Amino acid sequence: MWTLCINAQTDSVGIYPTTNDYQLKKLKYAAPCQNKKHGLRLNKFLDQSFVTVFENGKKRHVEKSAVFGFHDCESKDYRFFKNHEYAIIRYSGTLHLYSREMLQPKGKTVVAETFYFFSNGIDGVILPLTINDLRFAFPDNWRFHELIEKQFPDEKSLMHYDTARQEYELITTYNHSKNYY
Repeated sequence: MWTLCINAQTDSVGIYPTTNDYQLKKLKYAAPCQNKKHGLRLNKFLDQSFVTVFENGKKRHVEKSAVFGFHDCESKDYRFFKNHEYAIIRYSGTLHLYSREMLQPKGKTVVAETFYFFSNGIDGVILPLTINDLRFAFPDNWRFHELIEKQFPDEKSLMHYDTARQEYELITTYNHSKNYY
């Protein structure tokens, strides 16, 4: 059992009740990260459907499905989807990128491995970041399908970051495809 302190623009704890609250960086149950009477327990064990919020020494259960997500003390935003938290890597108009660490067997041990995901819209279904799932999520954007085939030789290349543009190449490709029509 562990408690995670959450923070938004400052170092305060809380959750984002809605997508609009996330976009405005407006937290509920906000309190300083250092305050031991406040915090958030994600309840990852057995994929519980709620988070526990501590406020003034009292605890309250909040269903993950009833809130958008949270912001942690390391300045990272997360979105809840199907009782799991996904780190928001890039929030952009329509195509949003996420990551999630998951335990994977490796020989006789288990290691944490990072997997990448996306959604069509900030509140869209979160899907694995694969070429096929991108086609599925954007079925009418044929130009995007063509550009993906030309620019991304494999699934790993979908997370390529263009340091000159300071943008993920996939986001740039998607935005270019929208301007084509």
